[in-house]
Amino acid sequence: MVEWLRRRFTPFGESGGRHLYLRVVSAFVVVSLVLLWGAVHVILTMNSIKLLNLQLHGVRSTGVVVSTRSVPQRKNPPAHYAKIAFVVGGDRHVEEIEGKYAEGDEVPIIYVADDPSVVDSESHIVPLQRGAVAVVIMLLVEIVGVLIWLRKRRSG
Repeated sequence: MVEWLRRRFTPFGESGGRHLYLRVVSAFVVVSLVLLWGAVHVILTMNSIKLLNLQLHGVRSTGVVVSTRSVPQRKNPPAHYAKIAFVVGGDRHVEEIEGKYAEGDEVPIIYVADDPSVVDSESHIVPLQRGAVAVVIMLLVEIVGVLIWLRKRRSG
């Protein structure tokens, strides 16, 4: 027993120690990939929740662009943002949305009635819908893949 433990936990001198090292590294890689996979799903799900919230509780209106800004990016074209002013129940709100607009442009927007700070342009909703569909398809493929893997693992 002592000899088995010595061989199993020897750092690199014998194959047992090397085997343990490879198992630890493999476990670390698998855990890292699972955490990355989870983070991507959380981000995609948050965007889908925003879309769903806008579609279920959204009020369509028109806002006026009061200012714009561009943020340079290294490898991509600059990201454009616009501050949109709109009125909700007599109160003026100014929120920032993504998109390239000129000052003074009227932009069709959709906002959540209970929280006008959740706002987006109507033209931006279509890509969000495509993203939500992509998330659902990705989750279904992953569920089917896990079920197939579990079935094969149990049978063989």
